[in-house]
Amino acid sequence: MYRDRPALLFDLDGTLIDSGDDLATSLNHVLRQDSLPALPRSRVLEMLGAGASVLVARAYAQHGAEEPADALARYRAHYRRHCLDSTRPFAGIRALLRRLAPDRAIAVVTNKPLDFAEQMVAGLDLDRFVRTVAGPETANSRKPDPEMLLAALAALGHGPEEAVMIGDSPADVEAGRRAGTATVAVLWGYRHRDRLAASAPDHLAATVDQLGELLIAS
Repeated sequence: MYRDRPALLFDLDGTLIDSGDDLATSLNHVLRQDSLPALPRSRVLEMLGAGASVLVARAYAQHGAEEPADALARYRAHYRRHCLDSTRPFAGIRALLRRLAPDRAIAVVTNKPLDFAEQMVAGLDLDRFVRTVAGPETANSRKPDPEMLLAALAALGHGPEEAVMIGDSPADVEAGRRAGTATVAVLWGYRHRDRLAASAPDHLAATVDQLGELLIAS
């Protein structure tokens, strides 16, 4: 389907890597410091997608509590130390990237702060496959704004008509559509199928194998 498109833009959390346990652990560490109950992993995952500052704000709002001025800094400090404790690529992702990397230009495009994203891509040994990482600082925007995607494509030397945006959230789909890329929503991440289908991606991929069928010539 997209075997002739040379540029592939991947979301990070929920698409390439399962980071849910470490994100929830760091968030709940901060809540407990402020004598607030921990949130279940499933609830934390529902709040992801708009960046760390929004995640922390949403966590305090869940408890009807005012967010302390230093909460975000405490969250980031804990997460920096523990972001790779349990986080791993989803099953099959490393093998897929290995097949894609020789002939395709691969970028990570994430709402995670750029320094964290780069740390994790390198720490999980995915940097051998990924040519560039774009975060909110890259274009002073977050998905669904398309500017981050366009900046990544410029770094790769390709245009939107040559690219596919692959992610697990409606924001990924909207960002790809607004940038002018094809869009694939993956179903192994942190969003419900109904929400992803309602965002009208060009294709849904239920498994990593199905994604590979869309991207790689048989």
